[in-house]
Amino acid sequence: MGKYPQTIRFVLREVYRIGKTFVSRLSRDVLDRLASNQGVGVVKRTIVLTAIPVLLVLGTSIASSQTAPPAKIADTSKGKTLVDADGMTLYTFDRDSTPGKSVCNGKCASNWPPFAAAADAKTAGEWSIIARDDGSKQWAYKGKPLYKWMDDDKPGDVDGDGRNNVWHIATP
Repeated sequence: MGKYPQTIRFVLREVYRIGKTFVSRLSRDVLDRLASNQGVGVVKRTIVLTAIPVLLVLGTSIASSQTAPPAKIADTSKGKTLVDADGMTLYTFDRDSTPGKSVCNGKCASNWPPFAAAADAKTAGEWSIIARDDGSKQWAYKGKPLYKWMDDDKPGDVDGDGRNNVWHIATP
């Protein structure tokens, strides 16, 4: 997911901040016009013009509070599969029997790289973040840590499915 979600969040925060300041100034303008008794028509137009940025601010704050899932669903030769932003298949490991805990470390993690979560990533719905033994963060779906397979070369590859009878594609 890279730097783009951080950039989007920054832009949304800035739009929200600017919109909030703009609404505050327009609200003061409406009150000043009412106090000076400049007429209902002017006040109505000002209120309508104020409503537009208010709706923008509300929409922006709602959009910024929603977090996009860290993976998407793709069709592969094995059916619907969870994939990362690059379309690479994600897998689960049967030996991860404790929800929210990965037992794939060291050489295992070299062959099956964890699906890394950014430091500022937020959990949402069935998506959670687990702390790995090395201190890094990893995405989990329905409590199951997710991994990639080092020999999957291109999006849609599912070569890791069934490995050692303990690795399986992650399904939605």
